[in-house]
This record gives sequence, C-alpha cells and structure tokens, in this order.
Amino acid sequence: MNRLIIPLHFLKSFSKLSMLLILIAVPAISKASAESCSGIPDTECTALHALYIATGGPGWLNDDSWKTLSPVGSWHGVTVENGHVTKLDLAGNRLSGQIPGEIGDLPYLVELDFTGNYLQGEIPGEIGTLVQLRYLSLWDNRLQGTIPPGLADLTQLEWVDLSANYLSGSIPADIGNLASLEYLWLESNLLTGGIPESVSELQNLLVLSLYRNQLEGSIPDSIGSLTDLQRLYIDGNFLSGAIPDALGNLANLTQLALGDNRLTGTIPSSLNNLPNLRYLSLRNNLLTGEIDPDLSRLELLYFLDLSENRLTGTIPESLGSMVNLSTLKLNGNILTGEIPATFRWLGALQTLSLHDNQLTGPIPPELGILQNLARLSLHSNQLEGGIPPELGNINSLNALYLANNNLSGAIPDNLGYAGSLRMIGLSNNRLEGTVP
Repeated sequence: MNRLIIPLHFLKSFSKLSMLLILIAVPAISKASAESCSGIPDTECTALHALYIATGGPGWLNDDSWKTLSPVGSWHGVTVENGHVTKLDLAGNRLSGQIPGEIGDLPYLVELDFTGNYLQGEIPGEIGTLVQLRYLSLWDNRLQGTIPPGLADLTQLEWVDLSANYLSGSIPADIGNLASLEYLWLESNLLTGGIPESVSELQNLLVLSLYRNQLEGSIPDSIGSLTDLQRLYIDGNFLSGAIPDALGNLANLTQLALGDNRLTGTIPSSLNNLPNLRYLSLRNNLLTGEIDPDLSRLELLYFLDLSENRLTGTIPESLGSMVNLSTLKLNGNILTGEIPATFRWLGALQTLSLHDNQLTGPIPPELGILQNLARLSLHSNQLEGGIPPELGNINSLNALYLANNNLSGAIPDNLGYAGSLRMIGLSNNRLEGTVP
C-alpha cells in the first residue's frame, strides 16, 4: 500500500477530515499514473503494463515514456496505428523474466520483436491469438519449453525466428498451415523428432534454418517442392539416410548446408543443377563415392566443404574452373592421386584444405600464383618431392601446413619472404639442410 509522509508542522494545519481525503486520494492518483494510457483501449494498456512489470521494465536499457502519461505511440518500441498497438520492437533492450500471457490482449499486433534479451520460461500459448501477426522474432533469449501449438494458427506470419533458445520437443506437424511464411528460423535449440513432411506445404518459404538441433530421421524428399527456397540450413543434427535427389529441383537455392549429420550414400549429381548455388557444405557425414567432375558446373560457388567424409577417387581437375571459390575443403577423406595443377586458376581462393587424405605426387608449384591464398593445409598425405619455392611468392599466406608427408630436399630460402606467414608445420618429412 502507498504511504504518504507529511512533515509534522503540516499536520498541525490540517483537520482530520483533510488528512483522510489525502490518504484516500494518493493511492488513486498513483494507480492512475501507473495504468493510464493515451490513445489505445484499456485492455491493450493493461497488457503493456503487464509486459513492463513481467520483464523487469525498470531495468530495461531504454524505457523512455513507459512511466509517463505520454501518448503510447511515443513509448520506446511501441507503434500505434488507428488507435491500436501494431508493433512492439524491444530488441536488445535487456528484458528479463517471462513473457506474460497478457501479450494475447494485443490483437492488432503485426510485429513482435524481443530479439537479444534475457527472457526465460515458456512462450505463452496466448501468442496464438495474435492472428494479425506477420513478424515474430524471439531469437537469442533463454526461452524453454515447446513451440506453442497455437503458432500454426497465425496464418498471416511471414517471418518466424525462435532460434538460439532452449526450446525442446518436436516441430509441430501443423507448421504447414503457415501458408504465408517466407522465413523460418529454428536453429540452435534442443528440438527433437524429425523434419515434418508438412514443411513442404510452405510454398512461399525462402529460408529454412533448422541447424544445431537434435533432429533425427531422413531429409524429406518433399522439401524439393519448395521451389522458391533460397537457403536451406539443416546441418548439426542427427539426420541419416541419403541426400534426396529432389534437392536438385531447388533452382533458386543459394546456400545449402547439410553438414555435421549422419548422411550416407553418394553426393547426388542433381546438385550440379543448382545454377544459383554459392555455398555448399556436406562436411562431417558418412558420404561415399567419388567427387563428380560435373560439380564444376556450379560456377557461382564460393564455398565448398566436402571434408570429413569417406569420399574416394581423385580430385577432379575440372574443379580448377570454379574461379569464384574462396574456400575449398576436401580434407579428411580417402582421396588419392595428385593435386591438380589446374588449381592455378582459382584466383579467388583463400583457403585450400586437402589434409588427411592419401594424396601423392608433388606439390604443384602453380599454387604460388594464388595471391589471395591465406591458408594452405596439405599435411598428413603422401606427398613427395621438394617444397616449391614459389610458395614464398604468396604475400597473403599466413598458415602453411605440410607436416606428415614424404617431402624431401631443403626448405626454400624465400619461404620466409611470404609476408604474412605466421604458422608453419613441416615436421615428419625428409627435409634436410639448415632452417633458413
């Protein structure tokens, strides 16, 4: 209860009746200042104050006007249109505590953004009543529990980002109801179960990100029907089975990340039909077979990671025509044969990792042409011959790993002239002479 402290000399000038009126009036004024809002219905006003209290409002980074009688539209992070709250953007504002159920009393919300705060507890089921919602971002908090079933009722949603929390349970099977959805970010949670077939009903989807969860089962073939899809991230799970040929239907795909799973079989040749692909990671799976020379048809590719699999055969010379590659990782396989001299044409290459294979033959001196090369990892192979002096011509080279091969001869003097060289590994070879 509010208390009024009045100096003693003031008390002497008031009658008992006056004092009674003061004591009655003060709580009423306090309540009015705490719950009054200008320009919106009382229910929405109450919901905003419940949010302020439940999420530690006094400790927010910015709570401008929230404690005043200013029009609600002037409150930090609040947008009012046509007399209703339509947007709540309190991203990175140091919110803590839990999202209150009263959030459901803001039925005209179109955008709700609580990104980058310290919110805990479950996502309230009342969020499923916000049928006007188009943008929902709760990523980078500490939310727990399951994805609320009512989320699938928000058929106007275009953007959902619940990533970087501690959400558990499965992805709701009725997620396919969100026919307007374009972006679905659920990565970096504790989600289990499989990828629901209903995902294929999200025909407007541009981004599907499920990486770093605990999802199991196979990749649904039906994902191949999402022809507008531009980015697919499902790496870092426990997915098994083969990579579906149907992924080759995703002609608009620019980024495909399937790494860090338990996928088996060969790399489907259908992936060579993705003309817009720029990023491809299949690392750390159980893939077998040879690298298809036609992979070079992915002319826009700048990142290719096939490392830590069970790939065999030789490195196709055709990869040397992928002039946009900045990263090429084929390490940790069972590749044989020589390093293609055609790699000289990879002028944009910054990282070349071929270590932990069974490569033979010499190190191509043509690699010394690659002036953007910063990291060259060829260790733990069966490479022979000398260290090409041309490697010392690469001004951008800062890491050179050649250990655990059969290299012989002297260490070239000009290797020390590689202007950026900071790390070098030459052990377990047959090198002789003095260290320059």
